[in-house]
Amino acid sequence: MSSFVLKVIASIAMLIDHVAVVFLPYGSTMYTIGRAVGRVAFPIYCFLLVEGFFHTSNLRKYMIRLGIFALISEVAFDYALIPKALWNSHQNVFFTLLIGLIVISFYDYIVKRYQAQSVMMNTFAVITILVGCFLAIAMKCDYSYLGILFILGFYIYHNQKKKMAICFVLLVGFLCGGVQFFCILALPFLWFYNQKQGPKVKYAFYAFYPLHLFVIGLISHLIAG
Repeated sequence: MSSFVLKVIASIAMLIDHVAVVFLPYGSTMYTIGRAVGRVAFPIYCFLLVEGFFHTSNLRKYMIRLGIFALISEVAFDYALIPKALWNSHQNVFFTLLIGLIVISFYDYIVKRYQAQSVMMNTFAVITILVGCFLAIAMKCDYSYLGILFILGFYIYHNQKKKMAICFVLLVGFLCGGVQFFCILALPFLWFYNQKQGPKVKYAFYAFYPLHLFVIGLISHLIAG
C-alpha cells in the first residue's frame, strides 16, 4: 500500500481514538476498543516521517512545516482534549514528530554522512538521542520518549523490513503497557508499504489533525452547553 493509503488509515484510526476519548465513557468496552484502534495511527505517522526525511528535497522546510502545524494544532488539541490553559499539561503529536525529525537529522549527520568511527562521535550520536527523549518528556509531548525511539528505529532500519519489524515489536513489547500495546496493530500496515507515494495531498493530511480536533471540541462544548 502507498503512503497515501497509510495516511488515510492513520487518519481514520486517529479520528476513532479522539472520538472515543471525548464522547465515550472512560473504561467502557467501546472506549477501550476505540483507544486500541487509535494506537494504529502514531507508528504509521512515525514511519511516514522517516520516509519523508529520506525523500524530502528541503529538510529545513520540512522542519518548519512541522513546527508551524505543531503551534497551530496545539490550540485545537487543548480545546478538544485538554480543557486547561494552553501548554501546561500535554503537547500534541506534531511536537513529538518534530523532535524526532531533528534527532534523526543530527544522528544522520554525525554517524552516516561523516562515517563517524571515533568514540567521541558515537557518544555525540547517543547524546543526541538522549536529548531528544528528554525534550519529549520535559515538554510532555504525546507518546513522550517512545515516539522518539519509534522514529529512530524506523530510521535505522529504513528499507530493512524484517529488522524494522523486529525492532518495532521489541520496542512495543518492552516499553508499551496497557492500551499502548495495541500499537503493534500498525505493523501489518507498515509491512505492506510498497514505497509508492500515491496522490499528492500532503497538506490535506496536515490540516486534518487540527481541523478534526476543533470539530470534536466544538461538538463536545455544544453538548456540554
